[in-house]
Amino acid sequence: MKLRNVLLAVMIPVFSFTMLPVLSAGASVNIHGSPTSYAYPPLLKNASSMKGQRIIHSACIFQFDGATGPKKFLAEWTNGGGGFWNDLVNVNLPSAKVGSNAYQGDVVRMTGYILGNLTYTTKNGGSNTVPSIMVTGLSVIGHGCN
Repeated sequence: MKLRNVLLAVMIPVFSFTMLPVLSAGASVNIHGSPTSYAYPPLLKNASSMKGQRIIHSACIFQFDGATGPKKFLAEWTNGGGGFWNDLVNVNLPSAKVGSNAYQGDVVRMTGYILGNLTYTTKNGGSNTVPSIMVTGLSVIGHGCN
């Protein structure tokens, strides 16, 4: 088990965020619907068309550090079982205070709404596009998920 964790740690890229704006100046989001926990495939495929839809979901904080800053983090959306999580989502917080008790490796329960897609530049110069959400409520419900 330890060897598998070491190998996974070597294969997981570290991201450097060069974020594109989540919303353009003056843009607003029409927040609607009942809070729903979406599986990753429809969220990945349709995040832009789902903009404003309320969500409630548990996820593992994958990266929450100096590169992401205190009001954004990357979360792994899907619990694959056995302590393995996958499927990245960009998480935006309205203030640093909302995430002040959450750390990389924590499992968090989030409520909020879908913003659409976000494309960012990885540390190695590539790019990645992931669903992006705004979290309005967050609570830590577990630890040691990655």
